[in-house]
Amino acid sequence: MGWWGKWFGDAGTGGGGGGVIITNNVTTAELIRDHIIELVEAITPTLLLGDKFERYLNEGDADFVTWCAAHPESVFRRFQVRDTGDDHPPDISNLDVESRLVTFEIRVAYPQTSRYGKNNALDRDDVMSADQHQIEHTVGLCGYANFTGASAPNAAWVEGATRRDQDGGIDFLVITQTMRFYRRMVVP
Repeated sequence: MGWWGKWFGDAGTGGGGGGVIITNNVTTAELIRDHIIELVEAITPTLLLGDKFERYLNEGDADFVTWCAAHPESVFRRFQVRDTGDDHPPDISNLDVESRLVTFEIRVAYPQTSRYGKNNALDRDDVMSADQHQIEHTVGLCGYANFTGASAPNAAWVEGATRRDQDGGIDFLVITQTMRFYRRMVVP
């Protein structure tokens, strides 16, 4: 029996399964996003330990990049997690629960200052690389254990990419990741 056996009974295996889904495995993109925020905020950095990750409050138009440029003194390790809005049709549906994909962008700010060390931008790059590793390990491919169990939304990492952006004297670590989850279908 394939991986779908746990989620969909023996449907698709020739066993005539009726599309049985364990209903406590359903969640929402909103719960996954909020869990990612909680997990990133709980990370203890390996470099510059005294400066923890701090969530952006998404006030007003939630334009994180513009806010960072206006408040460079307050942005070190400030981060935002947003659903990109990319929508994909369900991979699997049994008319009451469906398999969905959601893509999140995790954006972390680093002001272009000398706070990172005597090598300035090179030390900032080192901090960003260390933070990237920890974030990916916590909520990315290796973070699967953080998205299982009774107290966490059940989701699985599918793919991701990382890049760095610059804007207004701020460097940004940008992690984009797609996750699969099961959502209860709402009948109108």
